[in-house]
Amino acid sequence: MALPKYLQTTKATVEVVEENSFTPIIKLLTPLSKEVKKSSDKYIPNAEEGLFCCDGELFDKFSFVIMDHKTTYMVWKESMPIGSYETEEEAEAFVASEDGAGGTVQLHKDFAVKFVGPDKMAGKNAILSLSGRSKLVTAKTLLHQMNVNFKKHMDKKTGEGPDFTAFVYTYSSELISSNGNSYWVFKLQSDKEPVVVSEAVYLQAKQDQEEMKSLGAPDRDLLAEGEARGI
Repeated sequence: MALPKYLQTTKATVEVVEENSFTPIIKLLTPLSKEVKKSSDKYIPNAEEGLFCCDGELFDKFSFVIMDHKTTYMVWKESMPIGSYETEEEAEAFVASEDGAGGTVQLHKDFAVKFVGPDKMAGKNAILSLSGRSKLVTAKTLLHQMNVNFKKHMDKKTGEGPDFTAFVYTYSSELISSNGNSYWVFKLQSDKEPVVVSEAVYLQAKQDQEEMKSLGAPDRDLLAEGEARGI
């Protein structure tokens, strides 16, 4: 498996993900996306606002299992990212400096996912980048749903929950209008039971996850992480 660069190192930045050429990023197309502009060299025929795009493929919704995720803290100023840090303390220190004055800190997560659907993408790996700053379905929203699933199916005797690769999440898109502005957002659905559509996809995701752990990917305690943040 081609392991995403940011899972091979202890430091993740926006640049590392953007430069990743072998694990594509899932994008929600908007009026500003180059894929919908016929004058752009990145234009894709039949691309429309509200569709998702990954590795040159277009689809209106997708389902996935989460294999791993990496946290960063983004500093935003005037709707632009000006810094990316491993810890919230580092980000806050930057905001307190002259260079970061006026910035705000937001949680950002890059999720390593494996597609379950649509059929043409099933089994492929991708990166789903979500922040906590926008009105989209944010990283916190997805983490919250993950924790809800864990708690719902947790063994009361052992305190253990099912592996998060066993849950299928589905995103569609929705056009929202507010204060005279319209924008596309992610719409999240989660299977109520920890059952994967394809056993083959589940087994491959489990294998990929074990490979990540053997290569030094950080251990995760999603319940503790979610509860610590009050989500």
